[in-house]
Formats: sequence, C-alpha cells, structure tokens
Amino acid sequence: MKNAPLLLTAIFLLAINFTTQAQISGSVFRDFNGSGIKDNNATYNEPFVAGVTVKAFNAANAQVGAT
Repeated sequence: MKNAPLLLTAIFLLAINFTTQAQISGSVFRDFNGSGIKDNNATYNEPFVAGVTVKAFNAANAQVGAT
C-alpha cells in the first residue's frame, strides 16, 4: 500500500499520454426534404453527391487534415 500513490500517478500519466484515434465516416446526399435522412421513395429520390472535400480542424482551429 505504500506504493499506491506512485502506482496511481504512473497509471494516470500513462492514460493521458495515449491519443484517441477514431474512424469517422458518412455519406453526402441532396436532402431535398430537409429530414437529415436519405429518402428514396415515390416522393423523393435524394442522390449522393460526389467531389465533396471534408476538412478536420483541431481545438486551435488549425487544419490537421483533408480528404
């Protein structure tokens, strides 16, 4: 138990040292009815849109990536 504070400090420092990375995906389509859902039915045919550029920014509002 004497080493508990040291162990907790080491675990904390290791935990904040790791960065989180995630996969983000989505689809771009013409949302004619403004529902936020891609509807393809008798009333609406909302096609996908090609050639869209997506940019990612960090907390300092600096661009960190684009695709």
